Amino acid sequence: MQYLKPLCLSLALTFVASFALAQNGQVLEKRSVKQGERIEQGENSGALNDKEAARLEHRQGNIDKRIDHAQADGTVTRGEKRRITKAQNRENRAIKVQKHDRQHSRH
Repeated sequence: MQYLKPLCLSLALTFVASFALAQNGQVLEKRSVKQGERIEQGENSGALNDKEAARLEHRQGNIDKRIDHAQADGTVTRGEKRRITKAQNRENRAIKVQKHDRQHSRH
């Protein structure tokens, strides 16, 4: 009976850790979708020209591939999350810069 309590505690911690890692992947995916929507909104409003939008979409696609690769084994490690978040931060800044520069598409 003495081994039952540590076993249950171990199983509970494993469950919590796997749930937290799954949440990391969902957060990364949600942010990726939001950034894709920002690019699309910039295209529709004319704040991004075709070349800028294509470049940003390509870079966003690379981030999506990183997310898929990180989730392929069922867990997103802390290092994978950190690298993807860093790439998403760079992309976020690039979207902002391109949307607010003086180049506009002609609608």
